[in-house]
Amino acid sequence: ASAGAVTYATFLSPEQVAVDWTGVVGIPMSRLLRELLLHNQNAEMAAEARLRLQRVGVDLIRPVRTVSLDIPLPKTPELLTIAERIIADPA
Repeated sequence: ASAGAVTYATFLSPEQVAVDWTGVVGIPMSRLLRELLLHNQNAEMAAEARLRLQRVGVDLIRPVRTVSLDIPLPKTPELLTIAERIIADPA
């Protein structure tokens, strides 16, 4: 990410989301999906409404089918060690 970039992580429960990929994938972020995820994070809403919003978001998720996400490894030794461990065992 570029300096000053803001990143978020969204974790999906395998019990709630059926996917047909088995590894780590990139997800293209459409404007609609971005707004749904931000609204889900920030808005106060009833549990039932939140679940409906989340289901729409999941319906919009489509993995990028590429060989590499081309993410540079960290330069600092501590972060490089962590990144290498994640690469060795993503689960």
